[in-house]
Amino acid sequence: MDKRIFQLRNGLYKQIIFLFFITFNLFSQKQYVTPVFENNKRIGYYLEETKENCDSCYYFISKNILNKKVTFQLPLTIKEREGKLFFDALYQIVISNYSKNTKIIQFNSTVTGAFYRIYVSVIQGKLTIVKNATWSNSSYSNGDEIFSASYVCLNKTKKTINDILIFDNLFKFKKEECYYFPSKYLLEECMILIKSKQKIKWE
Repeated sequence: MDKRIFQLRNGLYKQIIFLFFITFNLFSQKQYVTPVFENNKRIGYYLEETKENCDSCYYFISKNILNKKVTFQLPLTIKEREGKLFFDALYQIVISNYSKNTKIIQFNSTVTGAFYRIYVSVIQGKLTIVKNATWSNSSYSNGDEIFSASYVCLNKTKKTINDILIFDNLFKFKKEECYYFPSKYLLEECMILIKSKQKIKWE
């Protein structure tokens, strides 16, 4: 191989390795620049090791929804890895399409398997929450029998998004807005049954 070509290739490989480490370093740093708060006081950083109790800690995360930036305040948990404690996500956000003008923002619990949804549309140029829903595993007693069940809460609303959305304030339901369904039903099927007021058969 020509010596000059060898030197060029060797230099290129070194540049690629250098860029890789720079990118990796920036990515790693980015994971630790998200502050964690408790009572408006910063107590650490997301994914960072901690010795703090985390009963009411939270962090902020922003997402692009229908071409608008929305910021959420989400609670955190503490998870143990290799004998050490770390701040970690209590909910993972998944965004999907419901219709052309409506997005579903779903918060999946990393602990219980429950999930929480808000349906967001653009109304008169403003992002608006039009529906809230939750789903969780439960049980239902029907006389002497106990059935595996899904516990679903649903309400329609019309709340304009003007500020940070605090997770704990998004999912407050009245008793009459919550229902038990046999666990075989998906959330979407439960919502149809709620709308039709169909009587549920437990068997």
